[in-house]
Amino acid sequence: MGWSWHRSTSKDSHESDEPLLVLGEAKSFGVGSINDETILSLRKVAERFPGAVIVVSSLREIGDYSLAEIARLRHMALWGRRGTYEGQPINPLIVLTGTELFARHDISDAWKQIDGKETHAAIDLYDLHTLAELTQQRYLGLQPYWRPREESSVPEPMERLLSALWGRARVIKKHAIRGSQTCLA
Repeated sequence: MGWSWHRSTSKDSHESDEPLLVLGEAKSFGVGSINDETILSLRKVAERFPGAVIVVSSLREIGDYSLAEIARLRHMALWGRRGTYEGQPINPLIVLTGTELFARHDISDAWKQIDGKETHAAIDLYDLHTLAELTQQRYLGLQPYWRPREESSVPEPMERLLSALWGRARVIKKHAIRGSQTCLA
């Protein structure tokens, strides 16, 4: 599925930038419907259109996605960030769930109802690149594309998990060394 999207250069402007090509895959409530074939077909089409925005939508809430589906979407989002086109990620991915698709007013209101957080007034969710960034952060645990490279590229929950595992490994290693010293004595 493909659409063309005109976006204004600013909220107060009546002029429009060049249209954006939007490529998408829409799913219903089907469990496991975001499969390897879905991702592969989207990639094949997107490769032909640098700068196109990719949208994957499902009527399901994110909690109903399988870990494999989230991993596939995360991989697709990272693939879409493989380079830049006119100063933006080459093929940004927007993930739309039942939350966004069934929103009573708008996406920011739907998100506020879920987590109680206001979307800052300066954030323009009608800008598809911004929407891609926010949905990738929210649903796929990705850091912003423009985050300085010297910072960790691992999401905060993953950093905590890795830190805990690293600490656990040090404790196990410490006990193993003590145990081997006891055996040697």
